[in-house]
Amino acid sequence: MSKQSGCASVFASSSAQERKNRRNITVYDYRNQNNVTKKLMETSGWDFNVFLGRLRQVFAINSQELFVLTTTDRTVLDYDKFRKLQDGTTVYLLQTKNQALQVAAVEEITFMPHYDTLIRSGMYEYYASEGQNPLPYALAELIDNSLSATAKNKGTRTIEIQMMFNETLGKPAVIVLDNGCGMTPQKLNNWAVYRLSKFTRQNSLFASNEEGYVRPKPVHRSLNSDISFFGVGGKQAVFYIGTSTMIISKSVASPDVHELVLSKEDFERKEKNKEEIYKTTIRNRKPGDFSHMNKTNELFLRDLISEELGKGSFTAVVITGVQPDHIKYLKQDFQEWTRRLAHIYHYYIHGVNGNVRDNPGTSSSTNSELPKIDIQITLREKPPKIPHVMNLREVEDDMQSRYIDAAADTFEFKASIEPDRGTVEGILRYHPFLYDKETYPKEPSAKEASQSHLFNDDECDDESGARGNRPIFECFWNGRLIPYTRINELDWFARPRGGDLPPPECYSRFSGVLFTDDKLEVSTNKLTFTDLELKLKKKETIFTYTVNGQKSVRSDIQKEFTQWLKNCHARLDKQVKFLCYKETITRADVAVKKMKHPWATFSTIECGSKMYKAGQLVSICFYVLCFYNGRVIRFLIYLDIDSARIPHRLQLYWPENNCWSQNDVRPAGTQLGPLRIEILNKKGESMSRIPTVGKAEVIKLSVKLRVVHHGKESVNLVAQYSSKWGFWFNKIENLTKLGNYTLFLNAMINERNEMVYGGNELPKCKLKFAIKGKHAEHFAIDEMNSTLQVGVLFDIPLQIKDHYGHATAPPANAQPVLNCSGLGLSYETVESSDTTVTIRNVKASGKVQNFQQPKTYNLEVTLPGLKKAKQTIKISLLPGPPHSLHVKPDDSPVTVENGNPLKFNVEIHDEAGNITVGPKHVVRCQVQGLPPVTIDCSSTGAGQVVTKPINLKIFNGESQKSIPMVAWELTVMPSTRVCLMELCSQDDKKLVLTNNERIDWLAGGVLENLFYKLYNESGKEVALTPEIASRIKVNWAGDLCIEDLVQGKLPDVQVPQRAQEAHFYQVSYQDQSVSVSFKITSHSVSVAGVCFQGGAPGSREISFIYGTFVGTVIVKLTAGDPAELKLISQPDQVIKSSAACSSLMCFTGHYQLMFRGSFNHKPIPGPSVSLTVLPDPNKPVSLSVEYDTNARFPAKGTFPGFYFCVCFLQHKFIFFISVCLLIVCVINILWVFQCRDKEIPEQAGKYTIQFSLRIDEARVLDKQVVANQPVKLGPDSPPPCPVVSNSKDIADRTLMENMTLRIMDAHGNPTGQDLNGMVVVSIKNSSGESDLLFEGGINRHRFNLVEGKIHIPRLAIMEDPLGTDGGAYTLLFEPEVSLVPTPLTSFELTFHFYSGMKQPFLIFNLQKAWFYLFMSWMQVGHLAYVEDDAAAWVISWHISGDMDCVITRSTETAMRIYKDTQGIQQVMPLDTIFVFPGSRPLPHIRGGQALFDPPGNPVYARELLIFPNNKMECEIVFKNILGDTILIDNLESGNNYRKLVVQNKIPCPTILTRQGQRISAKGKFGGAQNKAPPMNTLRLFGSPPPHRYHALKEQIGDLVSQYQLALKKKEETEKEREDHLKMLKSPDTQKKKEQMDEQKKQLEMIERQLGRFVNLGVRAFCFSFFCHCLFLTGLYFTSSLYSSKTRETGVSGCWGALWHQHKKSEAETHIT
Repeated sequence: MSKQSGCASVFASSSAQERKNRRNITVYDYRNQNNVTKKLMETSGWDFNVFLGRLRQVFAINSQELFVLTTTDRTVLDYDKFRKLQDGTTVYLLQTKNQALQVAAVEEITFMPHYDTLIRSGMYEYYASEGQNPLPYALAELIDNSLSATAKNKGTRTIEIQMMFNETLGKPAVIVLDNGCGMTPQKLNNWAVYRLSKFTRQNSLFASNEEGYVRPKPVHRSLNSDISFFGVGGKQAVFYIGTSTMIISKSVASPDVHELVLSKEDFERKEKNKEEIYKTTIRNRKPGDFSHMNKTNELFLRDLISEELGKGSFTAVVITGVQPDHIKYLKQDFQEWTRRLAHIYHYYIHGVNGNVRDNPGTSSSTNSELPKIDIQITLREKPPKIPHVMNLREVEDDMQSRYIDAAADTFEFKASIEPDRGTVEGILRYHPFLYDKETYPKEPSAKEASQSHLFNDDECDDESGARGNRPIFECFWNGRLIPYTRINELDWFARPRGGDLPPPECYSRFSGVLFTDDKLEVSTNKLTFTDLELKLKKKETIFTYTVNGQKSVRSDIQKEFTQWLKNCHARLDKQVKFLCYKETITRADVAVKKMKHPWATFSTIECGSKMYKAGQLVSICFYVLCFYNGRVIRFLIYLDIDSARIPHRLQLYWPENNCWSQNDVRPAGTQLGPLRIEILNKKGESMSRIPTVGKAEVIKLSVKLRVVHHGKESVNLVAQYSSKWGFWFNKIENLTKLGNYTLFLNAMINERNEMVYGGNELPKCKLKFAIKGKHAEHFAIDEMNSTLQVGVLFDIPLQIKDHYGHATAPPANAQPVLNCSGLGLSYETVESSDTTVTIRNVKASGKVQNFQQPKTYNLEVTLPGLKKAKQTIKISLLPGPPHSLHVKPDDSPVTVENGNPLKFNVEIHDEAGNITVGPKHVVRCQVQGLPPVTIDCSSTGAGQVVTKPINLKIFNGESQKSIPMVAWELTVMPSTRVCLMELCSQDDKKLVLTNNERIDWLAGGVLENLFYKLYNESGKEVALTPEIASRIKVNWAGDLCIEDLVQGKLPDVQVPQRAQEAHFYQVSYQDQSVSVSFKITSHSVSVAGVCFQGGAPGSREISFIYGTFVGTVIVKLTAGDPAELKLISQPDQVIKSSAACSSLMCFTGHYQLMFRGSFNHKPIPGPSVSLTVLPDPNKPVSLSVEYDTNARFPAKGTFPGFYFCVCFLQHKFIFFISVCLLIVCVINILWVFQCRDKEIPEQAGKYTIQFSLRIDEARVLDKQVVANQPVKLGPDSPPPCPVVSNSKDIADRTLMENMTLRIMDAHGNPTGQDLNGMVVVSIKNSSGESDLLFEGGINRHRFNLVEGKIHIPRLAIMEDPLGTDGGAYTLLFEPEVSLVPTPLTSFELTFHFYSGMKQPFLIFNLQKAWFYLFMSWMQVGHLAYVEDDAAAWVISWHISGDMDCVITRSTETAMRIYKDTQGIQQVMPLDTIFVFPGSRPLPHIRGGQALFDPPGNPVYARELLIFPNNKMECEIVFKNILGDTILIDNLESGNNYRKLVVQNKIPCPTILTRQGQRISAKGKFGGAQNKAPPMNTLRLFGSPPPHRYHALKEQIGDLVSQYQLALKKKEETEKEREDHLKMLKSPDTQKKKEQMDEQKKQLEMIERQLGRFVNLGVRAFCFSFFCHCLFLTGLYFTSSLYSSKTRETGVSGCWGALWHQHKKSEAETHIT
């Protein structure tokens, strides 16, 4: 890792840690209801005490003031609860805990799905029904993804599922591997997103590079592999199978392999560390790189990764952490779950016709070849167990293979379901009765058979027919089985009444399969269809019989089906009935001993419709032309086993008499059993083995017990037979979980663990029961407020639990006992519900320390009668509400010296004598004759009262006596005046309207029979008199009937006719001193069943009238089913032949025109019209064109002559020769026209020439216009004018790249494809000379001209040319072609040459000039961005007159623009604008305080503008243009805001609404001038760049900087290389090289003299010659001898070594 990336990692980790530790808390101060404030406090690292101190500072809380801190759920905060607060929590600062909120508080929350949504989704989706294991369905989801990935493979599509259960290679894993298209990182990211379906995902970072989802073309049986659909199946499957998954994938377009890892452990770690859960990384690596696999439990992954080399594309899904139950199932039930997978993908594996195995009875054609899909299953276990490998194509006993194998005939049909909702293809297969048994296939195992219980709980028996109670159809979606949807029958399956029909048993001898496409929806787990059966049974669904895929002409599907069933019964059923039983015998002529007995003999049989009897002469044909004639002696049938003695049912006994009944409910922990089971036959006899004949192997029976809880098996036991106990199961004691259970008992063959014998299921039974909570044993105290007050009532909720922690019913008459040391506790009542006990109105009393520092107590709750009867909770007790006033001194009388004030010390006590505080605690003291004195004790609870000085006149030491007061007791009696009014309905005596009640009534209805009653202060009803009735007022009626009012009747109330509009109603007495008010809201009225009996199609207006309320709706009426044909207008009976030619025929005569129609193969009658066709001499009847068909059409040439003839039918003569002969003579006239001298178009290509005579007939000719004669050489498209300069960079010296020149005609059409030659390219200046040379120092290039064109890859000038700086040159292309009538014109291309950097400098100056021009003035609409579309729309409309105004920096520039545009352009110079600095608050804010709660989210419009440049100047411009214009949500909020502002005597500026309305500063709104036009008609402010724009801009800047550094380094390296090359070519270096060559020659000469130098060519020749000699003499030697010896000794040593070898092996050699 580089240093730079390392720093980035440290920074990222620190940022994440900061986010983790950050904690912001929002505090709402509700102490002052008139001024609620809100503060955001950063509390990271604070404890509760620090927080309280900072809180007092921020909100200026007096140290003596009492307050309460609660969360939004009113939980009082303490030290522990504050520590648990999360970032973003909202807290209330209240006076009391239950204080009402006068102003609403806004609490920000964040919500993200818990990771259980992903990792536990499979558990919720793949449920097991009746004990069926759903694991194969989870594997099928992964196979679905592989099938979709390999859909476009041209070769074999390979999918392999590997079960890696070899512990030596790592932890258990399941791998799904395919050779599909693979996934890019973006697709891999999409796969990880839960519920991101293929319709919404974006598979590329650049969406324009790839198309979206394209539905595949329809194919037969919908086998389109488009079954990876919803974006949920893969995630559900991997986390249902295991706890972690690794996706390894490589696409064809990328050389990299991509890895993605998702795991439950990682999710839990991120949640614990408070990290982003749904965020991870994708590893991109090279194929075969397993360097990151360093764990011993990942050894198998190394082998998997090693196999990546050489693969073009693939995807591997590796699932680890496999559940132990899954491992057990995959190992033990390998055959069962592979059979289920083969069933699901039967038609993908075997083709559209299924697994056809040379069955001559099927009508479907066999598969011509096996499909190219291989789904292979591999189970690898720890050695010495060998791997178990199976290809799903090898499975022969899945149900579809059984159905196809047992079928004798098929019936195919199609169903069209509604328009554009897809087509369903169906097949029925007939399974005949053969001789003595039905051939309808049985389920392969009991587990498969249990699936049928999903559709019918009844057991199959003989009376149900061959099929039993199983549904008929299995349903396939896009070629894949949907297992939990099976359809029993369709309407046309029913057996008709009467007629020649097949027997009833034939209707149970066929099976079926339905194929649908994805237009019929399935559930996301692909287990069920949503509404397939409902759509098939709709009346609009049309069924059609098909033959070889084509629809039959006959339309009655039921007749076709009945006829097919009759034919199958007649041809295929071979039912033999044995009649007239004689006896049971033993046959000695049977060779097999066990087959000799028992045989039953009969004298008659019935085969089909024929009877055969003993004694008859019969002829039997065994082979072709081989007949046997004889007489029948008797008919015999072998009795395999007495059917009455085979297992029939199970008998259940409860030895301890604790019988559990069906659907019983028992408490948790109840013991089930013990159980004793008996297997009984039909005779009721108990049996432990299956009876056999002779000395056959004994087949013992056992009983299997399973207990299933919510689809998961919790108990699995097998009982063997005991002569003492029978089949016995001990007690089951682990039934502690609540919910529904099912007990399954199955008889099975002991040795084989099979539940089927002889093709029949062994008996079974099931018991359903439920477990509820046990009796109460302990309890828990639910959450309650732990801070209490003396004397304030509170509740204590208790949650009752049983022994296992389940909520359960409380004990009867529970009487809790409360105890707390130092406090007195009491309560009023105890309430019990289903699982809780609530102690109501608990009161605590006692002495507390201080009202500022509450004391903590242990409150002990005891609930007698429970096993664990005590629980303790900590509470804090504060002083209670004021109860008494304590005054000191308490002497009586109080002595005070005259002229001095009185002083009293007062304390406010609660009922326990504690000093308490509270709001508005004011103590008032008054001395008679003196003004009262008050003191506020709200914050302290105590204080001193000082009165005014007492001044009395005292004579001789005695005060002046006062006259005593006289007191009288006064009793106030209730008056008879009206103080209460009551409204009621006479129809419903119980209907009494309360004050401010809201009534929901029918729209436009009338509230009738409304009466009123008046009551006085004593509660007695006041008798109504005319005087009292005249004082009654209502607001919904003006004139009131006094007679009705005296009777107490009010006028009827007319309900508003507009739905959802509330109206206020009031009844008052004596000017509203006594009144009752209510509101009425009407609701809508639904109307259904509207039918049009007749009328023409078109728009119709339907009126709905309710009372005086009338509503209309416009509907479009279309025509119904056609019933008859009518002529709208009667045609002329005599017409001209030309008029008839266009629609009928061109022959004259008398005709009868018949109109007939059909609809759904039903005829529709129509009228007939008699016509007489007469010739029209004024109109032509035909047009013909003649021309030279061999003529060529050169571009810009002249067309050859066209001759076209027009034929007119002039007259006819009719001769009547005889009654039977009619001669018609027709005279035709031909007009001949000629067209010539018409010009041919310039462009070569194919054209259409049309000759038309008026509009009656046209003749169209298609002709190819070819190019004209070649005249010039030119490019396909004009190239730009190049500019080159003197530079070392080849790009600056390049004249052109990849340009193609062609030979063309005068009009630019390519021609001369048969011409070849040369093109010479040269450079000329204005004087015709060439002072610029091409690269390489040449003055011209020659290119081959082949088939009329040349391609020039690159042309560039040489370095350091001698051209004229700034001069113009011509690049000349001269063609040299023979065999052309005229010389070809050359192609010239002008370019400019600069010797230095003048050209870039000029460009820079132009850019700089444009920059200054751009900065000097801009239009208003270009100065700002607006992010919100609605705001951009309404603001742009409001200042639409200023949007094109040009803003300049100076008045001089503005005047220049004004003059240049002749005063048309608006301008505004910045130096003439003055605005007040700063920004004033919105009108409803004064002194930093809001005067009212503003509606509609008001904001200054200018604050929504975003200025990309010159922010200060733009703020001045828009402050000048927009002023204080306000933007608000809607018109209602705008008017309310303006009203509230004006009521506070504040002027209100113009208000704009996001809906496009405007309220002017004068308060005017409405009208076209105050309504914004549509958005597409305005010039709008642009939207700001995306959020990633600036980040990308910064990244691009960094890349450019890096590129500049790399470019600079490259130039330095090139310079070093050039210097090095120059050094190598220097004279010194050449001289040293010559010296070195001379020394080499001297060394070679010395070696020659020493005899050690041999030329390589001489060495090779000597060695070859010596080998040839050895071969001739037969010597044996090896080449290794040479290779080892010659390297040491050279050739001389080689000769000696070979001679030594010859001597050594002389005994082994021989001479030929």
